[in-house]
Amino acid sequence: MIHKSKVDLWLAAFLGLLPLVTVVVTASSAFAGDRPGIWIGTAAFALVLALYGGLIFPMSYEVGPEHLVIRHGLVRRRIPIAGIRGVKPSRNPLSSPALSLARLHVDYGSFLGVLISPRDRGAFLDDLAMVAPHLRREGDSLAPSGQ
Repeated sequence: MIHKSKVDLWLAAFLGLLPLVTVVVTASSAFAGDRPGIWIGTAAFALVLALYGGLIFPMSYEVGPEHLVIRHGLVRRRIPIAGIRGVKPSRNPLSSPALSLARLHVDYGSFLGVLISPRDRGAFLDDLAMVAPHLRREGDSLAPSGQ
């Protein structure tokens, strides 16, 4: 069960602005005949695309029978389902594999846990609760079932 990341409008605008600026710089350099500007603009555009592809897109959360797999760009983090101690809503702005501030904090034993932002929070929590019998759904959270 794969869940895409929710994307906040302000973040989408910011992420879209960076490549747009590099295209404008490159185009204006081309019209002005500025060869170094063309190279710099093209390199900046390629760098932005490489960063987006390597660290951000695609961003998804896959609930499997044994692991929660968090994918962002080329990075994949596998969290054992049995190790998840709880999931609760958060608006923590720390850097994380989440494209929205409407986040879920997954506590799995790591010092900080991980912050994610599934588009359909309810479906994600239902899917995770289905494969994690040690957790029970409590509104927008998953808590230990007390077994």
